[in-house]
Amino acid sequence: MDWLFRTSSIIIIGGTFAITYVLIFLYQRRMKEVTLLELGSVFFSSSSIVGGLKLIFTTFKLLNENQIESDKLYIIYGGFCVIYISASSLYKKIKQPNILS
Repeated sequence: MDWLFRTSSIIIIGGTFAITYVLIFLYQRRMKEVTLLELGSVFFSSSSIVGGLKLIFTTFKLLNENQIESDKLYIIYGGFCVIYISASSLYKKIKQPNILS
């Protein structure tokens, strides 16, 4: 599972989601054009989902250490918040893209 949390893997996952997003909507002819802002939004949202998972799993790995004993709950909650916000952003992008008029 450690391979998933390397920086190169996070970049590859974000790039894969962004390219897939563009290809699907260009194939369905649902977009006027692909802007860099939309592409960046999809890239960072999908990368943030993996980053939130990394935050949660890293906190569980450090469960036996006393360094962050009082902050574990807040760090895990923060990881879930990052995942939720990123997933909802991706869902909105996929559900309502820049539709052709």
